[in-house]
Amino acid sequence: STAAFNALLKTLEEPPENVVFVFATTEVQQVPETIQSRCQRFNFRRIPTSQIASHLGLIARSEKIDADEEALYLLAHRADGALRDAESLFDQVSSLEEERITAEVVRRVLGLVDRSVFFELSHAIVSADARAVLQVVSSVLDEGGDLEELVRGYAEHASYLLHAKVQGSASQLEVADAERTQYEETAKLFGDEDILRILRTIL
Repeated sequence: STAAFNALLKTLEEPPENVVFVFATTEVQQVPETIQSRCQRFNFRRIPTSQIASHLGLIARSEKIDADEEALYLLAHRADGALRDAESLFDQVSSLEEERITAEVVRRVLGLVDRSVFFELSHAIVSADARAVLQVVSSVLDEGGDLEELVRGYAEHASYLLHAKVQGSASQLEVADAERTQYEETAKLFGDEDILRILRTIL
């Protein structure tokens, strides 16, 4: 609140001796300029998906849990760069499936849309088959999928397609190895402008 920020500002203007204040926020735009101007600012970046997946793999091995690479990447993607969130999600999934964690288990527990749906949707779009697009969306909803999750996932999928198209390779993408070839092949079906238009529309 404004009152709380004013009280904080007074403390910063007349700080106690030998005291260091450390503020952490994910919404720096909410912090008044009067506060920010009195701080040293450090922006922390998200942890790469591959590093999170690798870390979850170490945890799985130490806990004697068999976890598929794709499952680990799904968890890492969902954590959106936050290791603590990834570990929490891993714990949530492993508590239900203690011996083996598969991509299907992760999708079921977290309500994720199967990535194969996004490839199916891409092929329907590039073929200009509106009926097929609607059938894919309907099948996701009929199976209890979340529409917001579908849209969010397809936006990410389209950005991966654009990367593969522009770079001519999917080697840099933070996805399971098995999916890189699929992205490269699917990206060839689209023009750069097509993918950009899809991204703009979804976003």
